[in-house]
Amino acid sequence: MAIGMSILGLSFTIMDSDRNMPYTSLTFMPLVGTSIFYLFFPIGYNSVVLVLVGEMYSPSIKGVATSLANVVWWISDFLTAKIFFDLTKSLGYDGTFYLFASYSILAVLFVQLFVQETKGKSLAEIQTVFKSQQTKHAQIVKTLSSKFQPTKSQPKSESTTLRF
Repeated sequence: MAIGMSILGLSFTIMDSDRNMPYTSLTFMPLVGTSIFYLFFPIGYNSVVLVLVGEMYSPSIKGVATSLANVVWWISDFLTAKIFFDLTKSLGYDGTFYLFASYSILAVLFVQLFVQETKGKSLAEIQTVFKSQQTKHAQIVKTLSSKFQPTKSQPKSESTTLRF
């Protein structure tokens, strides 16, 4: 997907840099970039979200979890479409597509670093892995939140002092 976005950005960079160049020689570039994006989307973002939701949650809450994931997904799609023209005004078309390409690269890195491999594991094994991670995350959040509690030595007032 990043390659497709980069090709789109490159095509706009070339078109913007040389206004006298006949555009007929570059008309294939946006088509190629868009095609690559649409070819790799189903095996990229699309599958990661759907596969993870299907494997992470028990059957009792899988319907609600899938619905919630889809709502978040569609809201993010809406926000992307909503800010697209604002981005093109401030960054240009080429900068906007380069930004989206860099976001795609960051998403791949995130998945590689933080998403557990579930191939060949049963649902019970997968849920055990995710529950142990939730316990670790809950402990981290509890520790961090205890550091930001108001100090008990001072009386409560409108401006509570936080200890760090």
